[in-house]
This record gives sequence, C-alpha cells and structure tokens, in this order.
Amino acid sequence: MKAVIITSICVIFSLFGWGTLIHATSDWDDMYYDNAWNDTTPDAEAKDTPVVEVWLGEKVARFGRTQFKVQGGMPTYPTPKGYFKIYWKSREHKSSQWDDAPMPYAMFFKDGAAIHQGPLYGESHGCVRVSNEMAKYLFDKCFEKRTHVVVYP
Repeated sequence: MKAVIITSICVIFSLFGWGTLIHATSDWDDMYYDNAWNDTTPDAEAKDTPVVEVWLGEKVARFGRTQFKVQGGMPTYPTPKGYFKIYWKSREHKSSQWDDAPMPYAMFFKDGAAIHQGPLYGESHGCVRVSNEMAKYLFDKCFEKRTHVVVYP
C-alpha cells in the first residue's frame, strides 16, 4: 500500500512538473543521485527539455505529456535507479560489452546504461528499451548534457 501511495504522489508531482521535488524514501534506498542536478546549466535551457521519467516496476515512462512502454534490466544486470543526465547520444550504436548488439538511437545516462530502441519483451542488460517510434522521437527531442533522466524502481 505504501508503494502505491508513493507512486501516486510521484505521478501527481510529475504531472505538475514537480518531479524534481521528489526525494528518495525508504523504499528507494538503492537510488543513485548523480550530480546532474547540481550543474551549471542555465534554467532557461533546462526548461526547454522535459525530463524523461521511467517507472521500472510499471514498465512505463513519460517524456513531457507522452507516456510510453519500456523494458528495463534483468535482476543480474539491473537498470540504474536515480537522477541522471544524458551525457552522450549515438544514432547507430553497437554495444562493446555485448557482442556488438545493436542499440539504435542510444542515449547514455549512466556508465553503459542507455535508453534505446529494442524489444519490449525479455529483460535487458541494464538499459531502458523503448519502441522504434519512441526511440526516434526521444533521440530528436533529448539533448546531451541538458536532458535529465529519472529512473524510479
């Protein structure tokens, strides 16, 4: 019940653009807090790009007013949880860790973890997979060193 209430509050906060006010609770002790929120990006630039919010448990994400399905990592290779910023994009990336596995429209936010096009079934090696249509859309709308990514459990 506590998780449902917390998730509901998160959704309400994010609908009003208050997502950055949410702090980790006891259920989210394993979340990572990147220094992405303590940068020197002018507020005017940061407002130009909505936050990518991912709810791994619900397998859903949101960018602005667009909600879409996602697939996260497996228990042995979990998707990092926390607050991040996209630091590098690659349109036709091939994984150097996983036998040159294709990662189209990759947007890296933490070490080797990225949001990229991939199947919405089965689990990934820590990435957030989205549909081809959504990957193209996000790739065009998200910016390196400007777009924030919030991954919730």
